[in-house]
Amino acid sequence: MRIRIGLSMFTLLLMASCGSRSDAPTPVPSPSPTPSAQDSQPAEDAGPDTPDGPTNSDTAPELPTTGNLPSTIQTPPPADEKDSTTAADVASLDADQLVARLQDANDRDVVTRQLVNLGAAAVEPLVGALKSDNWEIRASAVFCLGQMGAAARPALPQLQEVAKSDENPAVRDAAAFAIDALEGKNNQP
Repeated sequence: MRIRIGLSMFTLLLMASCGSRSDAPTPVPSPSPTPSAQDSQPAEDAGPDTPDGPTNSDTAPELPTTGNLPSTIQTPPPADEKDSTTAADVASLDADQLVARLQDANDRDVVTRQLVNLGAAAVEPLVGALKSDNWEIRASAVFCLGQMGAAARPALPQLQEVAKSDENPAVRDAAAFAIDALEGKNNQP
């Protein structure tokens, strides 16, 4: 069914580009089951697919089986060293250094996981990050606090303030979710 629709659309587009105004599709002649005299005749000396044209007008030109890819299809450039931050890269950093690395969007996922793993040692620096001018840093700090569980309960008053008054609705929503997580309200059965 999908192929039929695709071919019908192709046919309509082809007809429109050729200037056909008929609503009915142009019938495509089916190949003859018996070979014609033209098919049995040897091709002239022009050779296969020369500038003079193909030797047999009934055959489609062959597509190359090897060669260069079109310029629109390219492999991505090699990853930059900055893009490949791993947990081992941040394992030796303390909580203050990790919170400072939340600035870098390339590091944010790895740093966030490490902050959550630090638990209570990261709460104070994360509470400080709730005052950042960058909403993504505030949201990351809220996420970390929400994922820490009981270790982050001392941050509940600051999270409640963020949930009420942060300028960014995504940060407010994340803070409300983190509060629910710390209070045990959004546990899955």
